[in-house]
Amino acid sequence: MLKDEDQDVQSAAASAFEKLAEQEGLESKICSGIQLLIDMFKDVSPFIRSAAASASGRLAQNPNIHNAIRATIPPLIELVKDQYVDVRSAASSALSKFAKYERLSTAIRTDLVSLIARVKDLDSGVQGFRADATVFGFAKLAEHAELHDILRFVIPLLIELLKDRDSHVRLAAGRILGKLAEPAGLRGSIHLIILTIVKFFGDNDPHIRYCGVAALGRLGIQAEFCNEIRPTIPVLIGLLTDPDSGVRSEASSALENLMEQVDLHLAISTNIPLLVDPLQHSDSHVRSVAISTVGRLAKYNELRNGTRVCIMPLIHLSNDLDPTVHSAVALALGILARHVDDQDASVATFPLIIDLLKHINGKCLKDSNASIRSEGASTLMELIKQAEFVDGIRTVIPSIAKCLEDVYPSVRSIAVSILRSLSEQEFLDAIRTIIPSIAECLRHADSSVRSDATSMLGSLAKQVEFADAIRNVIPFTAECLKHANPSVRSGAASILGSLAKQGNGTC
Repeated sequence: MLKDEDQDVQSAAASAFEKLAEQEGLESKICSGIQLLIDMFKDVSPFIRSAAASASGRLAQNPNIHNAIRATIPPLIELVKDQYVDVRSAASSALSKFAKYERLSTAIRTDLVSLIARVKDLDSGVQGFRADATVFGFAKLAEHAELHDILRFVIPLLIELLKDRDSHVRLAAGRILGKLAEPAGLRGSIHLIILTIVKFFGDNDPHIRYCGVAALGRLGIQAEFCNEIRPTIPVLIGLLTDPDSGVRSEASSALENLMEQVDLHLAISTNIPLLVDPLQHSDSHVRSVAISTVGRLAKYNELRNGTRVCIMPLIHLSNDLDPTVHSAVALALGILARHVDDQDASVATFPLIIDLLKHINGKCLKDSNASIRSEGASTLMELIKQAEFVDGIRTVIPSIAKCLEDVYPSVRSIAVSILRSLSEQEFLDAIRTIIPSIAECLRHADSSVRSDATSMLGSLAKQVEFADAIRNVIPFTAECLKHANPSVRSGAASILGSLAKQGNGTC
């Protein structure tokens, strides 16, 4: 009946099995039936595996069959790693019932130690699934307070695995510790091991340092550990200059996790000046990681003001010869610029923003890397919304017009969008001065460049303020009426049509 597909029948059978186990004189028959339960643990049906696990848990109340029940513990621990959550829940529930009895609790502890030892056998590929199953299994066990004493016993073993040479083993151990940190009943034990993890930071072996940083980063997701983690922030920032690239990268990732904790924002903000030295480091890889970290900080309102000390070093790095550093600078400054409206727009801040605009003008929009050109243009799209930066933006308008000749359509498209937006604001005089430059694009060899230029002039021709300036370039426009590309011809006709509607209609 335990194999019946109907869950009500399964439950009734398990209940009957439990009542039989309580009857005197039936222990021997029940003990012989336990092997049948163990066989059912391996059934292909998850419903049957779950029913068998539930039934075995119901037997724990009879001390006379505990010796026989011990045989179910190893396969139940395997079921805790089952791919089906109902099976995992039934198996962990059964073990939690066993844990109330000392003899069975000892057996569970022994088998969990064996499970921890088997984590060392994990590898990539197919074994990756086993690693996930083991992590989920421990997470399920941790849901039961009755098992917490046993789980506390294995925590030091997991700490040792954080130092394993195999990255898959370290990852699995760190993930398990992260899951064990979630239940309130186990956090006391995790609090105690944070100091041990921090000691890994100073190890001579870069592999051990990496493990310590990775483990702390995972624990940093839990707000309950903020008090222990707060003093480690300066050390984590210092590890951005670690000789080992893996340690540097993991330190940056750990800091990003800590940024999610509002309770740590003050401590992080206070220590942001420590990033200035990594930004000026002789190793380009160190500079790149530090720049990326500043960019991540700038995404948070509470941390953004603290990043002001990094703006000038970032701008100076726009001259860096390393392309990775150059790209990271463009992205970080772009993030800062896009969030400038959240900053205190004080007079002291304006020079920094103007320097940022000069960086965009002199570097980003002329960079050989298309992604940097695009990022610079996108940054300007955000800055033009800020009335405080009108004078600074005027200085970069010629560079924006130059982007209309860019080989990449995305850059030209952003430039057109920016210029259209500027033409509707306080930049009429500056836009008039670049109309001849836009008209030069009408003779460009690339027909798509001509098309974008006619589109831009067509938009301007609809505004009476630009009619006279555009009439001066009518010869360029007339040539486009004979172009092979229909979008160029259409754009030229649209320009002339708009001019005809302005003023006296003279073209």
